[in-house]
Amino acid sequence: SCSVWIGSPRSNPRYTELRGYRLVHLISRLEGGTPGYGRYKFLTLSEPVYLYSIFRMRCLCGAWALSGGSIETQLSQRERAAIVAAAGGAGSATETLAGPLWMAAAPGKMIGRGNAYAGMEGFIASGGSGACVLADLLSRFERSAGDEPRLDGHYVAACGDVGRRRLSLFRDPGGAEQLYFVRVGGLLLFSSCVKPLLAHAAVPRAVCADTILEYALYGVVAFGDATPFEGIREVLPGHRLDVSDEGFVQRWHWGALLTSAEGDPGDLAGQLWERLRGGVRSALGGDSEAAVSLSGGIDSSAVAAALVEELGPERVHAFTYEFVDSPIQSEVPSARAVCRHLGIRRHTVKRISFEENLEALPEAIWMQERACSWGVAGVELLMARAVASHGHRKYFSGFGIGGAIQGAGRIFTP
Repeated sequence: SCSVWIGSPRSNPRYTELRGYRLVHLISRLEGGTPGYGRYKFLTLSEPVYLYSIFRMRCLCGAWALSGGSIETQLSQRERAAIVAAAGGAGSATETLAGPLWMAAAPGKMIGRGNAYAGMEGFIASGGSGACVLADLLSRFERSAGDEPRLDGHYVAACGDVGRRRLSLFRDPGGAEQLYFVRVGGLLLFSSCVKPLLAHAAVPRAVCADTILEYALYGVVAFGDATPFEGIREVLPGHRLDVSDEGFVQRWHWGALLTSAEGDPGDLAGQLWERLRGGVRSALGGDSEAAVSLSGGIDSSAVAAALVEELGPERVHAFTYEFVDSPIQSEVPSARAVCRHLGIRRHTVKRISFEENLEALPEAIWMQERACSWGVAGVELLMARAVASHGHRKYFSGFGIGGAIQGAGRIFTP
């Protein structure tokens, strides 16, 4: 809740710098090239572009045979390898192949027990290890055909029971992680990023003009589960997609979560504060220090205050960005005032030029596969790198708490 998971691409040993190229068609793959990767369209420019999404597995993907029978007869080993390679998991992914189900995930992000399997990507708030989180997820799925599992965090998950021939895909209410699916004949392909789906030869590599127009007007798809990619749909935030031999259906998964609370304003304020502190506490896990992106506005200031109460001001490191060549009023004075009030002594100001922000945009779009919304601003990626350079592996922000305490952190993990 209210957290952003980060990591420095420059510290990734598999991080690749392609000097002299700017990726133009971010997901337009041409035929030919290395099997599983294909060739990509590039435009020669003077500045480098940094790509690492396709070189390290950070994706959940899989397929389900809708028409019955074994998945092996409908999705060849070559096709599976191409999907995994497009997810960046060649040689490192954990895979399972059982009856109608094939699933691949990053190491430690998948579990199997008997005829049931579960995989996830993102963050689930839990005091236990990754294995415990997955075991809990699978247990909740096995014992209920209803609204379980409902878990705190920002994540997507897939749970399959090959014995009972049912598959469910889950996405948390904040929607920070994406979860896409597409039907190809008797197959349902799913993935937490678009690139692996486009690696299948039967999936059209084309954009949907109507959806692009909605994105241009609103920054989101106004209605339905369409995406900018022709034929590819998404599991909506807070929804689940239930799949069986009869087909698949998507529905809201979180009951009355979005129903406004009623009562005395003083009591409601206390409940709001306790929920915010609980979300911060869960996201901290066992961390003894924290970084927070602080603008000095009410949302980020509330998160910073919750961190100070949990850890003490000496263990909180605030970060604020400032545009050096913009008429926009700087947020630094407000952020400094909040730091003084809360007793936060470590406050780093990241000064960003217009050119820096612009140069970071292609990589941000490549990582998040979306060209609109706050989350793809180049400044977010630059801030993540600044935080990582100070030794933090994640940072907190105020994104999302204005709408729901579950929040919607943005993902910047290479």
